[in-house]
Amino acid sequence: MPRTVSSRSGTRARTAVKRTKTYVGCWTCRSRGVKCDATRPACNRCTRLNRPCEGYTIRLLWDNCADVGDHAQEDAQPKRRLMFVDADMQNPVFKETYLNAVLKQLDSAQLDTRLELVEGPYSVFASALRDRDSGTRLQIDSTSPFETDTVPIQDQCPASIEDVFGPAACYSTSQDLLLRYLPPFLSVSSAEERQLLRFWVTSASGLMVSINHPDNPFRDVVIPLVLESAASTHKLPGHSALLHSVYAFAAFNRSHCQKSPHDQDTVLAAKHHQVGLQYLRQSMENTHGQHEAILASIILMTSIDIVEARSGQWRIHLRGGREWLNSLGGTWNKSKGGLILRQLSSSAFFDSGWEMDIMSSAPLHSPTNDYCLDKFYGITKPVLRAIFDIGRLSTAQNRPTSEEIMALRNTLLLANPSTTRLPSPTAALEKITRHHACSWYYACMIHFERSLQRSPSREIQYLVEQCLYHLEAVETLLQNSVEEGLMWPLFITACEAEDEELRRRCVQIFTKKAKKGVGATPCVEGLVLEIWHRRDMNPEDDTLQQRVTEDMGIDLLLT
Repeated sequence: MPRTVSSRSGTRARTAVKRTKTYVGCWTCRSRGVKCDATRPACNRCTRLNRPCEGYTIRLLWDNCADVGDHAQEDAQPKRRLMFVDADMQNPVFKETYLNAVLKQLDSAQLDTRLELVEGPYSVFASALRDRDSGTRLQIDSTSPFETDTVPIQDQCPASIEDVFGPAACYSTSQDLLLRYLPPFLSVSSAEERQLLRFWVTSASGLMVSINHPDNPFRDVVIPLVLESAASTHKLPGHSALLHSVYAFAAFNRSHCQKSPHDQDTVLAAKHHQVGLQYLRQSMENTHGQHEAILASIILMTSIDIVEARSGQWRIHLRGGREWLNSLGGTWNKSKGGLILRQLSSSAFFDSGWEMDIMSSAPLHSPTNDYCLDKFYGITKPVLRAIFDIGRLSTAQNRPTSEEIMALRNTLLLANPSTTRLPSPTAALEKITRHHACSWYYACMIHFERSLQRSPSREIQYLVEQCLYHLEAVETLLQNSVEEGLMWPLFITACEAEDEELRRRCVQIFTKKAKKGVGATPCVEGLVLEIWHRRDMNPEDDTLQQRVTEDMGIDLLLT
């Protein structure tokens, strides 16, 4: 009987197919079965198709408890393993010496008898100490990435309540506000409004800061105020103005982000912008209890003029905001969010002759008035003060004395932030913050040399090159990010670039910034190109940017 030879090719295991981004992309692309570029916070495919991107959060799939039959295990579909990114798997790491010190402190009998230990959820440690007399809740563990093994437990605990709730801490109370006001907002808002608010949270709010800290005030301060406006039965005009300002900014920015501006977004933005202005006028009649919302609305209305590149209109909002702040006197809301918004508003008054806000000139160790513009924009306090001084001296009727100029120059030489520690949640954020701080410093030096020293452009090209290095480093580190960064350092630097290579690098930065959906960026680039053209046509004439700006009739706020 002949022997039969079975073919093994039919039973050979197939080679594993390499997984593509269809399996690790956003949930919208995965449900559609298409590839995803995995851009965060929203992928480009969903953004391009105007689809709501469901993000990359982890979703747990639970087995159906009702399937307890004998064949339930056999009929169950095989489940794919979840793919995680590195950011989802980062856990806090505490040193062994620190944990031992905490356990020893908890087990000891040396705790203050007036304090009561309160156990936190999902933890064997006491999460807080409650003072029975004052009812104040004090956090126990406060770790620092710079701590050493020899630091005692007392040095690691917050020294005061301001250390816990200072501007450097995240806004833990905002989570409670979101849980309280989000359901009412979802019940009264339209799908269109929810999309605009989502775009603000995931994208547009990042344009308002240069450094994406976890506690971005345009999310952690503005969003609770916006949701409170929708959830409250008693409508306050200031909160309503802020709500429609957020809608308008998001719609305008979303329109500019598209290759061809969408008429529907433009009409929608104009409608919310008009309604927001009406509520803002009403709120000025009675501002009690609305300080934060009104100031945030003024900041957003001014920012809308920047996004739309409206020449001169921003001065109306800044003048009105300045007069309103002056009229308040000492009645300003001293809350954490209010103080930060006050500082953010003061940074917009560079060209208005307005002196530094009291929060910007607060003592270095003042816990309630901590300076935060370096945290969100990279502007150190000495550099900001120097910018105000340069503007004041250059516009004074009398020529500043040589002593004043020399004193300011010495101050600037000591303000170099290259070796300054800039505390940040991560090393990457600190690196970005330092590059921003250095770009502001060198731009301030260029501004000083041109405005007060009257130095020709050819003598400060080394400053231009240094500033461009840091500006390019920021753009490299912020690839695929929504942060815009401020325009003032780039404009001051680009105006003085004479070498063709330096000018090419400036144009590349403008091209990258133009993709962020801010209409003022192409206008500023056009102004810089005109300055270069005039200087090339007449090298002997020292063309100043102010003269070209007046000739072209451009009046934009350079933030």
